[in-house]
Amino acid sequence: MNMRRLRTPMYSARMRRYPRVPNTLRELTRVLLNTPRLSATVDGTENLYAWSITATDGSHHIAFFSPRMLTFMKKIKFVQSDGTFKSRPMAPHSAQVYVIVTTWRKHVVPLGWFLMERKSLSAYRAVFSLLKNICPDFKPEVIMSDWEHSQQLAWQEAFPNASLQGCLWHLSRAFIKKARKLRLMRFRKTLPDLFTYIRQACAIALLPVEFFNVGLNILKEKVLENDILMAFLLHPFFTYVERRWINNARRRNWMSLFESVERTNNSCESHNRMLRSAVGAHRPNVFLFIEALDKLEHNASLDAEYMGQGGHVVRSRRWSTLLADDMLNSLALDLNGDLFNDLGETVYNYLRRASHLFQGAFEQHLEREGCA
Repeated sequence: MNMRRLRTPMYSARMRRYPRVPNTLRELTRVLLNTPRLSATVDGTENLYAWSITATDGSHHIAFFSPRMLTFMKKIKFVQSDGTFKSRPMAPHSAQVYVIVTTWRKHVVPLGWFLMERKSLSAYRAVFSLLKNICPDFKPEVIMSDWEHSQQLAWQEAFPNASLQGCLWHLSRAFIKKARKLRLMRFRKTLPDLFTYIRQACAIALLPVEFFNVGLNILKEKVLENDILMAFLLHPFFTYVERRWINNARRRNWMSLFESVERTNNSCESHNRMLRSAVGAHRPNVFLFIEALDKLEHNASLDAEYMGQGGHVVRSRRWSTLLADDMLNSLALDLNGDLFNDLGETVYNYLRRASHLFQGAFEQHLEREGCA
């Protein structure tokens, strides 16, 4: 008998350990309260289910944070957050799995998860209020998130003393989407340098804030010197960058990544891949989903304990990221010393070289937009 024929009976036997799948997240909350074993940690010493909350818009949300990871969170000052969709349970209905991770001692550590019924402002306010209740000593200094306004606003309200930081990956995606709306993608093969300038515009985020306008203006000058047609085509794009980002205080602060240790939400993306691998299926059974969270929590708690004792884990930041840090530090020194004795040329050198650091990710965005 082959594995394919065995798989269905094995799966059926496994699923008999669980109750009927709830119809709503509220029902799931009642099941978890009445049957603690369903969310027990792998070692059986704690419970991953932390609590649930209903937002003012009626949406229900469930928090999965173990007591030991909540204790660990007290020392954490930098967190990253992201929503993932493919790994959320098939039923009951949910909008996303919202993860909070940190990069601690150059290692990605998932702290906990929310299974959210909606992604509204009320929903985010509710889950962050719940987070503060279950971990009152959690006081992050820097919070990295994507560009979802309701999420950002709720973070800022819940933790007003924290700095809200953006992500270069999401910024590049926003710029490319705008380029597509402006119908610039049709020139990718005939005017490839046009997208080099768009990539260099993304690198403005890596400059000190006071150089944002200098960087944009030097790009306008360079493209005009290079090709008047490209200057004409890029004019509305540069206007968008100037008005919607650089001259918008909230967006300007979000996109400011100068001297940031973490410039992308890669830690969350790495976690999302681990979660997809752990659940083993697209839109899994809800109880198998909780099992997967248990496994990730177990590994995270072991890593946190080991690193707390001075140990070193293998899954650290990639060497390419460390090289990028060195490159940006060197460029910052050039900028401060005005390497070319010409501020415009020094800033352009910064943008040109810095933009190569994320060229691969930029090209991936172009492909996702169907422009390869």
